[in-house]
Amino acid sequence: MKKNIIFLMTLITILIVHSNVKAASTNFYEAEKIDNIYTKSVKNGTTHFQKSRFFRRKSDNKAAYCIEPFNFFDESASYETSINPNNIDQNTWERMSLIAYYGYNYQGHTDNKWYAITQLMLWQTVDKDADFYFTDYLNGNKIEKFTNEIAEINDLVNNHYIKPSFANKTININIKNNKIIDTNNVLQNFYPTTSNISIVDNYINLDKLTEGNYSFTFKRKYQNNEPVLFYYNQTSQNLMTGGYLPNDEFSLNINIYKTKLKITKIDSDTKTTTSFGDGKLNETILELYDEKKNFLQEIKLNKDCTATIDNLDLGIYYLKEKQAGTGYIQDDSFHKIELTLDNTKINYEFENKIIEKEIFIHKEYGEENNTLPEGNITFEIYKANKLVYTITTDNLGNAKIKLPYGKYLIKQKNSKTGYKYVEDFEVIVNNETTDLFYNLYDYKIPIPNTRDDINKTWYIIVASCLLIMGIYESKKYNSK
Repeated sequence: MKKNIIFLMTLITILIVHSNVKAASTNFYEAEKIDNIYTKSVKNGTTHFQKSRFFRRKSDNKAAYCIEPFNFFDESASYETSINPNNIDQNTWERMSLIAYYGYNYQGHTDNKWYAITQLMLWQTVDKDADFYFTDYLNGNKIEKFTNEIAEINDLVNNHYIKPSFANKTININIKNNKIIDTNNVLQNFYPTTSNISIVDNYINLDKLTEGNYSFTFKRKYQNNEPVLFYYNQTSQNLMTGGYLPNDEFSLNINIYKTKLKITKIDSDTKTTTSFGDGKLNETILELYDEKKNFLQEIKLNKDCTATIDNLDLGIYYLKEKQAGTGYIQDDSFHKIELTLDNTKINYEFENKIIEKEIFIHKEYGEENNTLPEGNITFEIYKANKLVYTITTDNLGNAKIKLPYGKYLIKQKNSKTGYKYVEDFEVIVNNETTDLFYNLYDYKIPIPNTRDDINKTWYIIVASCLLIMGIYESKKYNSK
């Protein structure tokens, strides 16, 4: 029983150590040599020199790389496969994986020299205590060779970590903007895992999206459909093959918003869009400015005294009157408006004050050069033949009223008995007039002098009779 327990514990330990090892075994062989390329490896007094040659996987002839340069390779050995070697730290393994990917067989790297370069760079990465270099011939002298190619692979490896400028961020974007541009210029190296967005050149095309919140995942494009693999054997040097790196992706959250700014012009007295007097609110012209008060656009109102601007970007804006509606006082101040994610729809009421003038009437009655204040006299004020206001004088003969922009006719409604009415008069209120003062007088109606008229009548009658009698006597005398 005790032996069985020990055996089980040993088996569990082995399984834990090799938990990431696949059961299937793989075999490799030393393949073709590469002409005119020689390398030397030096460590602790041990020197290995060789003509560069390929290692290949027997199953498909895929190129493999030696990663234990001072160990013996046994072509008859069978290898176990892993994606995470236990004897190499994660950072080193990741760099080795990138060198293997961007080295031989990467686009433009198909010449055999790239295999030799990749192999040398892998040795330099995995064993930093040794010295690896190219020589001019077999067991020859160290030479600087393929420096540009090595620099190119290093650049590709270093740039591999650069992701698009919007990686792992939340982007708030106006629906009118149908693209998100990558300022890091690496977007072409990735692809979205969903079909409702696409990559065009160096931007994400959002044409298929509507207003709302979205989450996307992007994965790196790899030429190889197999991951980087590590091959382990206790009696032969370890190997690796190039491929893609797992979990090479990023996320992006997109919040697509719509904005609407509706402007309504209202009269400050009525608090409605109904114009006061002869004013015309809908003739107002507004101007829109950005946060720095740079002019953006002119805004004209429709017949309902409203205007709508769709899909402004989030931010601060200012409204200002360029021209007030007919009959209204122009507002030259800047009106601040702020569009935010919490406030994308704004209804803004813009008030205007109608032009008004005060009309003063002083009323007196009597005879010329002898008048007195006349109270309780009512005046009716008409606009377009419609009675709109009435005012009545006080005991001092005074009355006043504010009239909005327009043309009016004022009529006196009553007067003291025996006194005339003033004639109807017109009042015009516009943006040029000041307050208006009217001194009005009712004069006594003249009474006819009836006694003088009777006397005149008798004088005429007597004179007529005397004239007739004179004519008669004259005719009588002549007849004799």
